[in-house]
Amino acid sequence: MAGYLVARFTPGDIRLAHNDRAGFILAVIGVVYAVLLAFVAIGTWERFNQAELEVTKNRKPSRRSIATRNRFRMQHLCARCFEPTFAP
Repeated sequence: MAGYLVARFTPGDIRLAHNDRAGFILAVIGVVYAVLLAFVAIGTWERFNQAELEVTKNRKPSRRSIATRNRFRMQHLCARCFEPTFAP
């Protein structure tokens, strides 16, 4: 929309004289945007890694909790195996 308005209200010779400046300004804007986007991506990646480390650190179960979990699993499987297959 802005390009249409500029083309409509400015003469062609003025636009041709400022093409190099407009290109430079757009290049600077593009570089600044790319650098900011890179900082955001790196910051997000670092926070993700920190969160993953915290989860890994707090997730290590003890042997007793593993044994308890396995015992409950076995009880559940045995109960399912010995249930009557036909309902009365």
